[in-house]
Amino acid sequence: MASTLTRIRDDVKAIVDASYAAQFPEGIPMPFGRLERDSHSKPPRVAWEPGEGAEGPAVKNIGGNPRSLGTVVQRMNLQVWASDFDAAWELLMQVRRAVYLAAHGSFQFAGHVPLTEGDLAANQLEGHAWQLRVNLAIPITDATAPSTVVTTVGHTTTLEGSAETGCSS
Repeated sequence: MASTLTRIRDDVKAIVDASYAAQFPEGIPMPFGRLERDSHSKPPRVAWEPGEGAEGPAVKNIGGNPRSLGTVVQRMNLQVWASDFDAAWELLMQVRRAVYLAAHGSFQFAGHVPLTEGDLAANQLEGHAWQLRVNLAIPITDATAPSTVVTTVGHTTTLEGSAETGCSS
C-alpha cells in the first residue's frame, strides 16, 4: 500500500499533468529526492525532497474508527524546475493549486524561494527553479477496530382465532 506522502504526490502529479497534457503528453516527472541532473534530466521537473518533521496532537474524532493517535507534520521541499523564469513561475502556481486540491486542507504552505544560479550550476541544471515549502499533516491512526453489526430478529405473533391464521375458536 502506498504511503500517504506517495498518494498526495501522485494526486498532485495527476492534477499538474492534466494542466500540461497538450504541452507534455508524457507528464512532468515528480521524483522523491533532490533536484539533480541525471541521464533523463530536462525541464520541467518537480522533485519532492523530505525535510524536517514534527509531531502534532491527535485529531478529535469522537467515536471514529480508526481512532487518531497523533499527527506527523512532514515538511516537503518541492523543487520546481523549468526552462525559464516564466515557465518556472507558472509551474510553481500549478503545483500550489494541485497541493491545495490534493491535500484537502491538511497542509500549510511555508513559503517559496528561488533556487540560486549556484544551486542550479552545482547540479549542472539550466533554467530557473523555485523551492516551495509545504508542511503536510499526516494522521497517525490506530488499527481499525472490528465493527459491530446490529441485527434485528423479527417476531411473529399468531393469535388464535384471527383471520390470518385461518383458525376459529
